[in-house]
Amino acid sequence: MYIYSSMDYQWVPKKADLNNKKHGIDFADAVGVFEDEWALTIKQEIVRT
Repeated sequence: MYIYSSMDYQWVPKKADLNNKKHGIDFADAVGVFEDEWALTIKQEIVRT
């Protein structure tokens, strides 16, 4: 089975710059996380007390 999905990523330059300064990662680099075919996503239950 082969599934192809194409997404277009867009961001506001000013917000991208602020995010890069705050978190040290560029949005353009983060796109690779979403396109990683070997990525594993695990749903985590959040317990609030």
